[in-house]
Amino acid sequence: MSFSIPKESLDAEKQHPYILIDSLGDKSPKLWPAWKRWSLTVFTGVIAIASAFTSACTTGIAEDIMAEFNFSDDIDATLCLSLYMLGYVLGPIWGPASEAFGRKYTLISCLWILTLFNIGDALAHTPAALYVCRFFAGFFGGCMIIVVGPLIGDMFTAKDKQLALAIYACCPYLGPSIAPIVSGFIHDSGVGWRWVFWVVTIFCASCALAALVLLPETYEPVLLTREAKRRRKAGDSNCVAPKELTSKGLADTASLIFSKPFIMLAREPMLAALSFYSSFVYGVQYLLFEAFQFVYSAERGGHDMSNGVRGLTFLPLSIGSALAALVTALFFNRRYVKKMEETGEKPPPEIRLEGACLGGVFGVVFFFWFGWTSYPWISPWSPIVASTLWGAAQCMVYLAQVSYINDCYSISAASALSGLVMCRSVFGAVFPLFANKMYGSIGPRWACTILGVVQIILAFVPWVLIWKGPAFRARSKFGE
Repeated sequence: MSFSIPKESLDAEKQHPYILIDSLGDKSPKLWPAWKRWSLTVFTGVIAIASAFTSACTTGIAEDIMAEFNFSDDIDATLCLSLYMLGYVLGPIWGPASEAFGRKYTLISCLWILTLFNIGDALAHTPAALYVCRFFAGFFGGCMIIVVGPLIGDMFTAKDKQLALAIYACCPYLGPSIAPIVSGFIHDSGVGWRWVFWVVTIFCASCALAALVLLPETYEPVLLTREAKRRRKAGDSNCVAPKELTSKGLADTASLIFSKPFIMLAREPMLAALSFYSSFVYGVQYLLFEAFQFVYSAERGGHDMSNGVRGLTFLPLSIGSALAALVTALFFNRRYVKKMEETGEKPPPEIRLEGACLGGVFGVVFFFWFGWTSYPWISPWSPIVASTLWGAAQCMVYLAQVSYINDCYSISAASALSGLVMCRSVFGAVFPLFANKMYGSIGPRWACTILGVVQIILAFVPWVLIWKGPAFRARSKFGE
């Protein structure tokens, strides 16, 4: 563990005067050259896409997996998706782990282990091997989704943070939108379903190799600790960093890593409310992998499309996410900066939630438009275009929430986001399991109507937090 200052030494300050290193000066990640910060933002966004892509890579090859392992039920194949998402549920420990050990090595270690489990999936010859590798791939893949957001937040001031996070916010949704296209065309090519996992392995390994070379540490408490150690090594033995004064034993550190996200969810009502809303939105993203089968597959009573072409129907989700990020950067971020310039101080975090208010409206419109134009005799372009709204909705809601959480919790943001991702992952794992029964029993129209009603209710969450958020923050034990 890191250097720790005994309490009795701190009490004897006159005999042992310590010099506290609490600023990096011009070495702060926030003062790195703009080209470096923005390049790292794009690069780490690609790393997040690698994990999200892996989550949905089996959607286009479900039929091949069922044939390979003699599965008789669709749920057996759907478990490949759900078990990966279930691994995400435990993955949020990587948030506090990155606060304890640094963003860089936490991220790189998990990337390499994710790559190894993808190789395991490619070589699996039993359902058990496939399922186990998918679960642990999700466990380590969750690190990319959780740590990248706070890593980007480490490099930017409040003025530019939302613009940078707009790039990141697309990534958890771009990956699952692209994966069905790639896996669908691999299925149609006839080269075999294992090639999907080899493609994913190459993608993740490339990111891991690049990260070893390109990715620096960004977490300021860890950088301060390194600076203090460097000065002590140079002969200035009295230098210490704030993190060293609060260093814990291995058992205490492990306990903090596992418990902090749960503690924050239990004690922070604003985090709990946002987590539930975000979880529903995220669950729908993975529910759509099954729902689209009923709309765009002739075997399920929908339009007659091949796996590859059906995968292309996910493109509007990516387009919607990209447009939402652009709107956030050009409108909501500029509004935030203007407010900051007018008042001369950092605006309240609640202003970050304005995008979620608009995204909630888009989500409601999507469900009723998509659901009630999904008849096979209506042009497929109608539900396809409607999907753009859901892509925009999920990105705007998520981006607003990530920005809000980063502003509210700052140093504890990774732990707060870990709790949010944990809840999202539960919904992402469960929603695909009941999607087949739901859409098969009552049809796409009424299934979307039920989901639309839930979306109407949850769309009020950001409005309530804009109204009551300051009161909640005043009582927060973790917020600023």
